[in-house]
Amino acid sequence: MYASHSHRRQLSEQNTRRPPTPPPDYDGADNSHSKCSYIFFPRFDAERASLLIQCNLWRVDKQGKPPYIAVIGQSEQTTFSRLISEIAQTKNVSALRLKTLFPTTPDLRGVSAPDKVYVDGHGDPGQSYFYSSNGDRFYTCDVARALVKLHLPDNVEVRTTACWGGSTKEIHFPWHEKLQMESSEKMRALHAHIESNYGCFEHTLAGALEHSLRLRQANRPSGLVSGYIGKVTTVANSTEKLRIGDNGNGELAKEHAEAAFPMLGSSDLLSLRRSDVRRSAVGLSSKVNRPEFCGGSNS
Repeated sequence: MYASHSHRRQLSEQNTRRPPTPPPDYDGADNSHSKCSYIFFPRFDAERASLLIQCNLWRVDKQGKPPYIAVIGQSEQTTFSRLISEIAQTKNVSALRLKTLFPTTPDLRGVSAPDKVYVDGHGDPGQSYFYSSNGDRFYTCDVARALVKLHLPDNVEVRTTACWGGSTKEIHFPWHEKLQMESSEKMRALHAHIESNYGCFEHTLAGALEHSLRLRQANRPSGLVSGYIGKVTTVANSTEKLRIGDNGNGELAKEHAEAAFPMLGSSDLLSLRRSDVRRSAVGLSSKVNRPEFCGGSNS
């Protein structure tokens, strides 16, 4: 989800940004609470309604996962129900299924550390705002203020599902043809290319949101806000994409959300599994979660 907006507004908060610090050691596990995924839209419109329908149908029917729980304020409930019902009819979703496919919550009071909150919208590299299909901008300071007002706990992870939310610029691969990344060395080289080009985290959309949240939540640790790199899809799809296999080698996979990268000298895109290119203040998820794949260091 991307566009070519090139204008940047300097937030009044920008000059007070704190440098990233390692997150404290803590265990947010709560065995009495089953993990849930919540999704917050800076603006909920027909485009987001259609996307949510596709997401939840795929999660429930294809992946066997529970649906995203939409964070919809009381004042937006009527609009939400109307848009979901109208679009669901075009996709032959029965009224009975609507009740189970599209759970909502008016706030985030019931969210705890095992859960994740996704913030969904369009994004551009190095910008400090999400935007809607008609170009309206939602700056990270305002999004953070809304999340805190909704009682987002300071120990809950937030992920931005916007294009290039974890990078300061578009990253192009200098390969003229699609490569089968069959070896772990090639996969390491691929991720090293991303790391050498994604820029300072503080200057990304996800970094700006983390900064804004930490200004309002004094106990929020660094590293709990992340963004994806590439032209990402919120909905999983059947496109073939590369992922890191159990042995560190590249594998072709489907049924995942996608992160696509332009390739120099080609109109083709290099498609990776989106979850492998999620970035926070402590680095790429593939490096943080798989230190043996990237040489053992998370720094």
